[in-house]
Amino acid sequence: MLCCDMSELPVVDLLVTNARIVSPSGETNGAIGVADGRICGIHTSEPLPAASQTLDALGCCVLPGVVDVHVHFREPGLETKATYRSESSAAVVGGVTTICDMPNNGSKAVVNLERLLAKLEVARSSSYVDFGAYAYLATTDRAAMRDLVQAGVMGFKWDMSLAGVEVAPGARLPLPEDALPYFQAAADVGATIGVHAEDRPLVTELTRRLVAQGRQDAAAHLEARPVEAEEIALRQAIDLCRRSGARLHVHHLSSAAGLDILRRAKDEGLPITAETIPPFLWLDSEDYDRLGTMMKIHPAVKGPADRAALWEGLRDGSIDCVATDHAPHTREEKLRGVWEASPGAIGVQTSLPLMLHAVHRGLITMTRCVEVLCAAPARCYGLYPGKGAIAVGSDADLVIVDPGRKMTIRNEAMLTPNHLTPFDGVEVTGRLLRTVLRGRSVAVDGAVAGDPVGRQVRPTVKTP
Repeated sequence: MLCCDMSELPVVDLLVTNARIVSPSGETNGAIGVADGRICGIHTSEPLPAASQTLDALGCCVLPGVVDVHVHFREPGLETKATYRSESSAAVVGGVTTICDMPNNGSKAVVNLERLLAKLEVARSSSYVDFGAYAYLATTDRAAMRDLVQAGVMGFKWDMSLAGVEVAPGARLPLPEDALPYFQAAADVGATIGVHAEDRPLVTELTRRLVAQGRQDAAAHLEARPVEAEEIALRQAIDLCRRSGARLHVHHLSSAAGLDILRRAKDEGLPITAETIPPFLWLDSEDYDRLGTMMKIHPAVKGPADRAALWEGLRDGSIDCVATDHAPHTREEKLRGVWEASPGAIGVQTSLPLMLHAVHRGLITMTRCVEVLCAAPARCYGLYPGKGAIAVGSDADLVIVDPGRKMTIRNEAMLTPNHLTPFDGVEVTGRLLRTVLRGRSVAVDGAVAGDPVGRQVRPTVKTP
């Protein structure tokens, strides 16, 4: 929006000046006006409106806040690992302003409305970021599913690596051969199914064999969860999507073969989106000896050719977005033997710095970086353009970054309690200076600012 007549310009709450504003469509120099927590003007020339508060971006890049559609914030149920306060603190310091929390928190797994509301209440009281939450795909009861949708559930998670497992008393995830009614029910209530695509029977059998052989090396984890496990599960999930009409989102795509399957499904016109995660973009099978059980992630980190293919999928749009699968554990849990160690890595504090480094390295453009971290994940769940955009009417979620400034990722700087990142000691080019949530500074120079002000976000769904 170009404003010229000073008499027409109201006083705004916040004016971000000297900004290099980055969006998926390009970059522009200007100022961003904020009123009542939303962007009310983008000013590319003088005069600028008067403001109650002015923030000088000093010519640095201003990006939309990162939207991370795949995190495990652990509370309620697993507070020994992490809490909403600790993980949302790490998120805002990492430039993440909106998260979607997974349902699996031990005895408190979200399988019904009561448990969803309990999780949302915890988040409201202690989250520094705006938040949504998933439930498990553990019922075909449309009335119960509609109640969850009306309460704002982000979608229904089907973890195929736990197919057939009881995730809460009386709540069992369907086997692939039994899952069609679940997909049909999700389609009927207008909800997205998020799928963890790994074939449980194959993984179980390979793990049994490797344990029997006495394998204890970290690389055995990849042998237990090979590319074939993702291929089998993806084909099953996509067939269910085809037969039911349910919208499918593929979590943490990990392989070149999986990417080929995804591309064919998209070419077919099926309603499918997909994410990958930073460990699959920056690490590969050659790192198992170096990192040990820090590399234990589900799905497993694959080979160098898979890593290269995932970057290509991000560049060409086959992969829609980057999420983190942020999964905090205690230090003891993470550093056990390969079969006993807990799977997952923390990521909300490092995903944007790593992607800025990818821009510096020429692996991806800055505009595409904003697309995959901000706009596309918001679009996957109907949160765009309220989230993931710098546009008039959007929430004023902003991140100021210096793309040329170096920083080193360190365990001791991580705000999640276990402090263990697989990227400890990695120097990146691209430093976060400030994070703004709905017009309020919530992180400045690597430290949390102010009080938790997170609010629930709700996905756009079709009316059942």
